[in-house]
Amino acid sequence: MPAANANANATALFVLTLSARENAHRRARVRLAWHAQTQPDVGAAFFVGNYSCGFQDLFLRCRRGYQGQDAEQQAELLHELRAHDDLVLLPLVDVYRHHVRKLKLALGWILAHAPARWILKADDDTFHRAPLASLWLARRGNAATPTLVGRIQVGTRLPGPLLEPNKNTELDVEAYGRRKVVPPFPLGSTGYALTRAVAAYVVALNGSELQGEDVSMGLWLDEWTSTPAVRIVDAPT
Repeated sequence: MPAANANANATALFVLTLSARENAHRRARVRLAWHAQTQPDVGAAFFVGNYSCGFQDLFLRCRRGYQGQDAEQQAELLHELRAHDDLVLLPLVDVYRHHVRKLKLALGWILAHAPARWILKADDDTFHRAPLASLWLARRGNAATPTLVGRIQVGTRLPGPLLEPNKNTELDVEAYGRRKVVPPFPLGSTGYALTRAVAAYVVALNGSELQGEDVSMGLWLDEWTSTPAVRIVDAPT
């Protein structure tokens, strides 16, 4: 797992951007935005799976535990890694089904390598004004209290296989039991911020992993029993 050095010593905020192996063009655009907003106490890195698995066999090899690499794609990634200090290759096959595992591994890397008080989760198709986000969190948040800040979805119906057969419902019964609605969760497409305590809890928790990392986050926080209680702050802006 090669380590990025992009402001790893940042103490205020670290931007965790989940990215697909093939999305070098997206990373290049987001990287330009990061460079335009350089701030000493804000760090950032892209997190990408180190292994690939093609569409040719509908990912059957991946489901059987295959870990291989597209040689040309891997060479391009390693070239990008040498050219920039903001790329971390995680030990997993980079497919959407592993999105939640990728988030956990990325959080674990930040906990081990960066002392930032807040972690901002993002995707490679979004831009964040990290210095302003850091300022907002410093003024309105409290890094000493376990907290998650984002656009919080409340009262979302649990999709049922009969009503919505195309939804991923494999783990509904196991994960949700008799629930009719999903626990409050941060909308992943807009990004959300969490304190180190929440990140450590997520990394250590052997909880259900649904297709969506944001819905999974809601499930995990709904199981929080530690003291003090976790704060979930709805901040749509």
